Amino acid sequence: MRKISKKKSVTQKSDYYRNKDLKSRFGLSANTIIKYRETGVIPYTILGEVYLYPINQLEEILKANSNLDLFFKKAS
Repeated sequence: MRKISKKKSVTQKSDYYRNKDLKSRFGLSANTIIKYRETGVIPYTILGEVYLYPINQLEEILKANSNLDLFFKKAS
């Protein structure tokens, strides 16, 4: 009798987030993601019924709207 080996799925780094990624990484709700898409806050692409969000563009948006540099600057 021959054994069937289970293939391990290969995880490939993607250039896009999916809805589940935005929910887990940023703590966004499904309604917030929809609102952000509809109002143009976040860029997206649709493939069939799957929404894809470009990681590089989202990082640029976060960086542009961040005040983290103020946190690390010392008062003079």
